[in-house]
This record gives sequence, structure tokens and C-alpha cells, in this order.
Amino acid sequence: FLIEKATELGVKVIQPVVTERTERSHFKADRTERILRAAVKQTKRANKPWLRMATTGASQKGMSDEVSTLRAALAEAVQEKCSLLLLHELASPEFDLRNIVDRLSDTPIAIAIGPEGGFSEEEVRMAREEFGAAIASLGPRRLRAETAAIAALAVVIR
Repeated sequence: FLIEKATELGVKVIQPVVTERTERSHFKADRTERILRAAVKQTKRANKPWLRMATTGASQKGMSDEVSTLRAALAEAVQEKCSLLLLHELASPEFDLRNIVDRLSDTPIAIAIGPEGGFSEEEVRMAREEFGAAIASLGPRRLRAETAAIAALAVVIR
């Protein structure tokens, strides 16, 4: 569902990641590619979003060897000079995603959305301190991961 909706909303790259609280232990890249192609056809997009999988050595044991770690995904976003935003339910209200996006220039934006249960405090610290991520909030409601992703994309669409 999320892959389809993200495609419809204009995402350029989708990168599944494993976090400390990730529950799902596998990822079906072939199925996801089929969903991406169908969504592109439905929306008449010129380009299919890139499904970015792990680079060599960036996967975590116990998961599909193609899924990136959060650290690897953040590093790639920084290397591509993206403005990095990590959604976290405990972010201060002054760090509302809408306000942050309004202050950004026309640089690409990478949004990290956690699993059910959210990012751990260590992951939030790492994103902020090691990668310069802005920790953003979607407001006071607790949202499921899929809903948070769609809400964030609706805010970011330019």
C-alpha cells in the first residue's frame, strides 16, 4: 500500500531499512518492483521511483541481505546532499514537519520513517548527531508507519 501511494505522490527513491524495532524479517524486492511498475502506469509518471536496496556490507543479519541498515541509509542521503528529516513522535512541537519543510531550499529531501513503535532513542541520537538530521513531528497524533509516510509526503510535495 505504502509503495503504491508513495509512487502516486511523486517519491523518487524508496529505501527499506532495518531498525532496532523492525518486526518484519523479510522484504520482497521483486514484488515491490511489480507494484512500482503498476503504480507508475496508473499515474502516468514518466519515471519509476528507484527501489534502493543495501550496498555491500550494509545489510543486517537476520534480515533480507538486500535491506539497508538505518545508518547506511542516512549516510547515503547525506552523501547525496539531501536535507535529512527523521520523523519521531517525541519531537518538540516547534519542529513541526511543515515548518521545517517551509525553511528548506530546493534541495532534495530524505525522510526517515520508523517502524511501528518508532525509532529508538539511540537511533534518533545517531541521526541528529552523526548525520545532522532534523528531528521532525507530524503533530500530536500517534500514526501508524504507513499513515505517517503518506502524511509526510503530503506535506513535502512541492
